[in-house]
Amino acid sequence: MINKVFNILEKLELPLRWNDTPPFDDKGIVIDYHFFGEVGCLFGDGITLDESGKLQVDVYSKVDYSVTVNQVKTLLIDAGFLFEDGSDNTEHLDDNTKLYHKVLIFNYSESEVMESWEKQ
Repeated sequence: MINKVFNILEKLELPLRWNDTPPFDDKGIVIDYHFFGEVGCLFGDGITLDESGKLQVDVYSKVDYSVTVNQVKTLLIDAGFLFEDGSDNTEHLDDNTKLYHKVLIFNYSESEVMESWEKQ
């Protein structure tokens, strides 16, 4: 699943990492992502048949990130993820550098994402 999300989001051609924030380049926007809340959601004969969870995508920016945020949402929704929530934050790298931070949360069923991926 880590590689699937990477393959989806790399289409944005921005610095991207799983579980770590990449360094900024000249575009001024970076993306990282991680998974949490992974649980079994479908069981049969005592066996987990499908898993679900949440994906958090963090968009950090020194510039307006509205277009990038919409692109992230579109790519992931098209890939079978369900958008749950988004929030805006600001952070400071140092006394002179303000950083905008958009947190996007998606729900997913692993089987639905994999099925959607195979159709692409």
